[in-house]
This record gives sequence, structure tokens and C-alpha cells, in this order.
Amino acid sequence: MKQILVKKGHILTEQLPEPPLQKGSVKIRVLYSCISAGTELSNISSSGAGILQRVIDKPETIKRAFKKISKMGLKAYWDSVQTELTEAKPSGYSLAGQVIAVADDVLTFKEGDLVAAAGGIVAAHAEVAVVPKNLVAPIPAAVSEKDASTAAIGSIALQGIRRANLEFGSHVAVIGTGLLGLITIQLLKANGMQVIGIDIDQNRLELAQRCGADKIFNATYDAFVDDVIIWADGQGVDAAIITASSNSEKPLSQAFQMCRKKGAVVLVGVTGMTINRKDIYQKELDFFISTSYGPGRYDDKYEKEGIDYPYGYVRWTENRNIRAYLQALANKSVDLSLLSQAEFSPEESAAAFEQLKSPDAPLISFFKYNSELKKPSAPNKEIITTVRPIEGKIKTAVIGVGNFAVNMTIPNLKKLDQYYSLDVLVNRTPYKAKNIAERNDVPSIEASTDELLANHDIDAVFITTGHGTHAELVLKCLKAGMHVFVEKPLAVNQQQLDELRVFFDTHENAPILTVGFNRRFSPFISAIHTELQHRVHPMIGIYRMNAGFQPEDHWTHQDGGRIIGEGCHIIDLFEYLTGQEPTSISVDAASSQTAGFLTSDNRTLTVSYKDGSICTLIYTGQGHPSLSKEYLEIHYDQKSITLNNYSELQGYGVDLHSGIPRGDKGHEAIIKAFALAVKNGGEWPIPVESLLNTTALSILGAK
Repeated sequence: MKQILVKKGHILTEQLPEPPLQKGSVKIRVLYSCISAGTELSNISSSGAGILQRVIDKPETIKRAFKKISKMGLKAYWDSVQTELTEAKPSGYSLAGQVIAVADDVLTFKEGDLVAAAGGIVAAHAEVAVVPKNLVAPIPAAVSEKDASTAAIGSIALQGIRRANLEFGSHVAVIGTGLLGLITIQLLKANGMQVIGIDIDQNRLELAQRCGADKIFNATYDAFVDDVIIWADGQGVDAAIITASSNSEKPLSQAFQMCRKKGAVVLVGVTGMTINRKDIYQKELDFFISTSYGPGRYDDKYEKEGIDYPYGYVRWTENRNIRAYLQALANKSVDLSLLSQAEFSPEESAAAFEQLKSPDAPLISFFKYNSELKKPSAPNKEIITTVRPIEGKIKTAVIGVGNFAVNMTIPNLKKLDQYYSLDVLVNRTPYKAKNIAERNDVPSIEASTDELLANHDIDAVFITTGHGTHAELVLKCLKAGMHVFVEKPLAVNQQQLDELRVFFDTHENAPILTVGFNRRFSPFISAIHTELQHRVHPMIGIYRMNAGFQPEDHWTHQDGGRIIGEGCHIIDLFEYLTGQEPTSISVDAASSQTAGFLTSDNRTLTVSYKDGSICTLIYTGQGHPSLSKEYLEIHYDQKSITLNNYSELQGYGVDLHSGIPRGDKGHEAIIKAFALAVKNGGEWPIPVESLLNTTALSILGAK
């Protein structure tokens, strides 16, 4: 498919794989997407700015930078900045098209439906889009697909009006008569308001009058604020809605000045934010920020997981705003034919954005898509469980290119290029896979694992997707005869674990599976493990993980939570250090009646082992951030060992190795061990029974 991307201040039209259908989403063949001139031109400009210019524009970034450097280290932070400056990103957030596929859990749409969709990244300028259901709405029969593609922009205007909490007959000033302001004026007039249009462009003001504005004022006229107050019964307007884009504080100050006592100012656009107290204090004004399309915006549970807000408590969500705007188009409350328009093909993307910079640019510009698109090809490989012989380097694919893959997995694969040939990146957002592939000289990208299996001969895969997808992808790749390295966890629930056990019970010569339990491959842990081989009595181990607080809606609490997602590292480590099979686990969770305290990540897990050893994990989200994250303490045979944050190893009654690189948690070593096992056969880096034991204990520990 063709997709329009922004890179270093330039517009590109790229050929990318179609994004795969996701749970809770619909797949749309896009007919039109609407260009949001102000937002998108700003994004293009900022993408071309260097580091110095960005600091000048937003000096607060310096403080954030130092905070990240202290956490990540200078090199890792610098690499992340360079990535941010150079990678291509999607543009656009408002489209209309026809549904070509629907996820099984979506019951409100069917194949063939005409729909409008909103949302940055997902509803971008592209021939195919996969959009979560709460960001999709049906197009009424009386509305063209072209007009419907303005749905996101229209719902932004509508939400600004809702924030003002207006009543029939109110006096309202709309400051800024671009596309957003002109739609706002039409919606206000349709709801019985008296409306003033304010701008510095006389041509746009005259257009505002054609769109229904009762009065227009040119903001270059010094006394216009007084004239607005006189027009509004001499009291001032009930509300001023700012839809302009400006770096100046003037529009905000003027909006306050023209309001009546206890009036309201709503900021929909962008202005300077310096507020003069005397502008607002005596009249006791309200100042509201309008957040995009409405309630639900930036809430992952609403947008990504499809959990709706109750109708009786949140009447106007972003989806209901989109539907209401589409209905306004249907009944001609909003007439876009009054506004100058232009159409472009995706191949004309650079010309389209260049035209938007001209003084006589059309108020609405669209991309029109005509190409016939094919559905992703189904895998046609024979499903096998025998391992292919490997000649030369291991042909490798990485499935999922999030931060961990970009900052850890891919660099280590490149560092170990005597073993690995990195051939394919797979990601459900193809533009991201393309960015990373170009930076790392990876020749191919795909948008789904099915396409990987259908189109490539791969020896091994590294799975670094979301935790909940691991088990399914592991089984799919193992059954296709590929060796699998999956980042922890292996599974997030008992059903997934049972399916994996059945597979290994029934496949004696399965491909190699390794889970990214890297800590056992740290040179610090290797040194400890060597000493523990000589112990006579059971050992007692304590591992404190000061994980840091994360709010309940953070992704780390999803798909099994933090014990399954991170605590599993330490459960694996305990088994490795004891060298024994676990026999039991006991779990105690701290509890509190205070909001903000989560029992799921404040608990202790104590595991007993066959030789009588016991090991306890203290996992907490309540510790102070200046305290080291990880601390290990081991006692045995009147000897003790401590390891502080993989930096300070200390033996008491035992002489331990020195000179180990600080912070080495074994990420590179485990990937090397996997390569040697794949190439040479023999023992797996971690025995399969140990992988399954750790996963089972992690699932129990999270309950």
C-alpha cells in the first residue's frame, strides 16, 4: 500500500505492507483522507528542526533530557534523540473508506460498510488503515465519502463548543476563521447562537459571513474588542472559542477581555499561554482547554481496548461526537461546499503540502485513493516441526520493533553478525518497521507473522511484541520449523501455558525455544553460580526489585501484570542459582485502603526447592527512585554474597571475581548462547522444563 510519511522536514510517499487486522479493530480501504493544514504543516516543520532549534522552541525539554540521561545513560539517550530526529512518521488523522475486514470481537461493523475514522497514526494518509472500533463511525447515506473524511476535524470543532457549555441564543466569538473556525461557526449557528467571526484575514472573514456569522471583526483594528462588547448587548460575549494558531498571547488576552462577567474562554487551537491576571480575575472567567475529539481521547482503554464510557454518564464521547458531526453534514447544518477545496493523489503529496503554504491555499485539501488493494496472502508453507539444516549465518527475523527491540535486541544481533543475518523486520505498523529497517540495513519488512511465513525462509525469529501475544506467536513459529527466541514472558495465563506444554509433550524434536531470561547470563551471576556449585547446605536467597510506581492504567499492568512481565526474571534466576527444581511457592500481597496503592506489584514470593533451599522475591512499586532497582543477597555455608544493581559484587567468606563490566545483565550473552545452540545443536540455553516451571510460578505469583 502507499502511505504518506514525514521525514526530516520532507513529505514522502512510500510503498509499505498493509497493516494486519487487530483485535477490536476494523480494516478500511481508504477512499479519502483530509489534510489538517495547521497541524500537519506544523509537524512537518518540527520534524525538520535540529536539536538546538527544538530546545529554543521548547526550553522545558532540557530538564526532561537530563532526567532521561540519568536514567538511560548519555549514549542511549543520544541514540534515542537521533532516532527521533531521523525516522519517518505518518501524517494525517481523518479519513473515510470502506470496511474490508472486521475483527471477531467487533459486532458493530461488517465488511462493505462505509465509515469515517479518526486518530493519529491509525487513521493516517494511507491506502489501508486498521482503526480501533471506538474511532470509527458509519457514514450516513446523505454524506459523501469526501465530506465524511473531515470527521476528525469536525468533531474537534464540536468538542470545543461543548466545552463552552452554551445555551440557545448565547453570544459567541470565534477567534480564527480557518477550516476549524468556519466549521465551528456553522455548528454554532445550527444550534441557535449569535456568532462573531474574528480574524486578521479579510477574505476569510467574508467567508465566515457566508458561513453564517452574524458579525465579523478584523483583529488588526485596535478597538475591535470594545466593538465586540457593544455588539454583545454591551456586556461582552458569553464565550470566546479560539480556533486560531498563533505564538502570540494577544488572542488569549483579547478573548478574556471581550467576555462578560462569568463568561468562558475555550482554547481549541494554539496560542501563547501567558495569562494576565487582571484579564480574568475581576470578571471571574472560566478558561477551558478542549482536548481534540472529546472524552476518550488519549485514554488507551477507550481508544485501543474499545471500552466505552456509559452513555448516561458521558453523553458525548469522541465517537459520539464524530457521529453527531456526520449527522450535521447529512442535514446540511455544515455545508463544506462553501469552502474552497483541492484533491491530490498520494503521489502528489509533496505538491499538496507545498500548496498549503501559499496565501491562496484551499481551505480543505484531500488525498483521493484509487488503487485496488489485495488482502494479505495466507501462509502457504507446509506446517512442520522438523528443524531445517543451517548453512552459513542464521537467517533471522525480528517480530515486533518496540523500544526493547530497537535499543537492545537489534543492536545485539548486529554485534553478533558472525552468527546472524538479520533479514526481516515484522511490525503491525509498517512505517515504523521501514524506519528501523533503513537505519539497520535490514532488506525486508512485513506487517504480520503470516506474511513472514508466506514470503520468507527464516531459520530463527526473535519475538519482542506485547506480552499477551507471545505464546500464540511462539507456537506458530515453532510449528513452522523455526527456532524461537521470545522476550519474557513466555505466557501470561494458564491456558497459554497448557498449550505450550502439550506442544512440547508431543514433539520430541521441536525447534529450540529460548526465553529472554538474560540475568542468568550476566557475568556477575555466572561468578556467583560458579561459587554456589561447591555449597554443602541449602541456600537462602533474597532479591529485592524496587520496580518503581506505575499507575494502574500503565501497560506494565496489562497481560498478566508486572510479576509475570518482570518478576519472572528473578524466578528463573532462583532456579538457576539453586540448580534445583521448585517444589512450592507462597505469595503474600501487601494491601491498603489508600488509592494509588496496588497489591499486584507490592508482594513477596517465596519459592521452596527440592534440596531445601528457599528464595524470596520482594517486588515493590513503593520504593524511592534513588534506591537501586535490584539487590540480591545469598546466604549458605556461613558465607554470604551480595550483588547491588549489577554493579557491585561482594563476597563474605568467599573470594569472587572482579573486573566485571558494570551493568552487564547478560543481554548479549544469551543471544550468543541461542546462536550457538541453533548452529551446533546440543543443550538449549535454558532447558524447556525450566522455562515452563518459571512461567507456571510467575502465573501463580501474580494471582
